[in-house]
Amino acid sequence: MRKYINSGLFTVVILLFFLPFMEVRCNNQEVVHASGMAMALNLKFDTNEDLFGGMGGMMGEDNKMQSALDSNNRKPDVFGLITLFLMIVGIAFQFVPVLQKPWMSAIVAGVAVLSLLLMYVIYTSGWEKKIGSGGAGAEMLGYMNFTLHFVYGYWLSLLGCIGLLAYNVFNQIQDKRAKALEVYYPITKDDSPDIIDNF
Repeated sequence: MRKYINSGLFTVVILLFFLPFMEVRCNNQEVVHASGMAMALNLKFDTNEDLFGGMGGMMGEDNKMQSALDSNNRKPDVFGLITLFLMIVGIAFQFVPVLQKPWMSAIVAGVAVLSLLLMYVIYTSGWEKKIGSGGAGAEMLGYMNFTLHFVYGYWLSLLGCIGLLAYNVFNQIQDKRAKALEVYYPITKDDSPDIIDNF
């Protein structure tokens, strides 16, 4: 039963990568948004062509915001790739008996949580450096406020990985308790068949 729950949860996290992870807003209007899959595999970001194209013309073709969002100038997001790889590894673990250990799935989920948190920290901390003063057309920054936001796809993926971690830590604790009960209250041949069957 556990392997089906685990493999299902790992698969759900992969599917959540198709949802929007990140968006760029200008004065609270969405300009660009990207799914987790687009970030991880360096696919094209979805843009509001009317708004984004107009701003590109005003700021010039060499502005750093357009350069940063252009797939030709980006690299695949390493933290997204790591998380996707870990989810696939987690699914594979569930179908190899020797790897069907709660602590192993917990480690996979824990590293995925760390990877997603690092994605958030690095993107948000690097945003001002790339798009800040003098970055996206300094003459426009007086009334054009560009902000980066992580949206529901990212947060659901993070919650999914945290849920996987919690579920497998719980299972590991339950297994430890079951083994402890076997040591202190071993079942012998003298026990009734009903007790043995129900154990």
